[in-house]
Amino acid sequence: DEAEVMSVAAVTKFRRPKAKAPKTTWREGALTIFVRDRHYHVRGTIRHAGLKKRVRESLEIPFSRENEDLEAAKAAARALAEKVRGELGGGVAPRSFAEVALGYLQRPRKKKKPLGATSVVVIRELTAHFGTRILRDIPSAEFVSFIDERNVGNTAETRERQLNVLVALLTVAIAAGQYPTMPDFVRNQEARNPSTRKTRPVERVGTTIVSAIFRCSHIANTFQYAIEEITGARVSSVLFGCSLGDLNLAPGKMILRFHDTKPGFDVPAALPEEMRALVDAFLAWRGEQVRAGHVAPGSDERLILTPKGVPYVKNDSYTGTRNKTAWAGAKRRAKILIEQEYELAISACEAKGDRRTADELRRKKADDLAILKRLTQHWFRHLLATTLGRLDPKAAMQQGGWKDARSLAGYMMSDAEYQRELVEKRGMTDWRGSDWHESDTRGDE
Repeated sequence: DEAEVMSVAAVTKFRRPKAKAPKTTWREGALTIFVRDRHYHVRGTIRHAGLKKRVRESLEIPFSRENEDLEAAKAAARALAEKVRGELGGGVAPRSFAEVALGYLQRPRKKKKPLGATSVVVIRELTAHFGTRILRDIPSAEFVSFIDERNVGNTAETRERQLNVLVALLTVAIAAGQYPTMPDFVRNQEARNPSTRKTRPVERVGTTIVSAIFRCSHIANTFQYAIEEITGARVSSVLFGCSLGDLNLAPGKMILRFHDTKPGFDVPAALPEEMRALVDAFLAWRGEQVRAGHVAPGSDERLILTPKGVPYVKNDSYTGTRNKTAWAGAKRRAKILIEQEYELAISACEAKGDRRTADELRRKKADDLAILKRLTQHWFRHLLATTLGRLDPKAAMQQGGWKDARSLAGYMMSDAEYQRELVEKRGMTDWRGSDWHESDTRGDE
């Protein structure tokens, strides 16, 4: 009986494990936060500049089972650690988010280029939200929630672009001792380094559409659009990144060099000889603007001018307008021209009784008008990457100013018909042999 009682007691002991005590210590840098007399305390040793000091004191912050003031205790522990480091020598004075942001905007950069308009807008919004709060006292969760809330309904690519700005700012702040560690942002790798861009059927942008836009534009805009089509350069590079002296007119070696490009290096883009007539016509018109006093005659003056004969003015707004009004007007006029030319061709086919060709022209007309409606100037960059990249990727990278093949591949649009054409051209290894005939069904036994 005594043994049975002992056995029951042993089983009861194992069936009733002790309740796990709540966590009452936390690590914050070199200090350990613990609870004593229902208040948060810290202990530890701060080392700096070859010296050290032992710390053991109360943070004067009450403790509760729900840890409601834990973040405040951690902030107080960090402030205490910085204070001790300052006493030891060489401490970092805490700065507000606004001060850190201003320093980030004003810091010198390797490429000697100011931050882009999008980056400046994001930093302004961050500053308006966090203001004069001490940066190191802002919990990392607040940065995460700010990005998440700001991008409700936005694409993953937009969120990643804004995250890049915040991460860059915090990286500088961490290196300067103004923030402990990078917050645990959830990054979208596919959005950060996409293998493809937004689908644009550039293979359907035929000469009919581009020619109509050229013919419906002012000579200044026609020259600009032709440069964008041939070089694949961004609109900003065409308007602001090349001067009159960057245009080399040597026979058989026409080149236009772009400066201050987005990748940070100069891009010498080749121009075909068949463009020389357009170049001569544009330069003749540009000479008239110089004689009229609209633009200075120097080689350092911008090459591209507005139809009024003056250089474009940079627009540092969030999205940028540049010359979208001229592009929209050219598309409206091109639409009318395309409709007229197709109707003439369709009428001629019907007059000859060729209904099949007339139906095909109606379909092509509808397709071209649909593409024209979607077409933007940036499509020319994708068009260059797709057409030239298929022939010679390295030459395409040099012409369009891409740093690596991955960037070029992201701009190239997939084309199932072109893929099939290559596969058909490659063919396959002969599997029949010279003596094969259709009735031959021999195989391994």
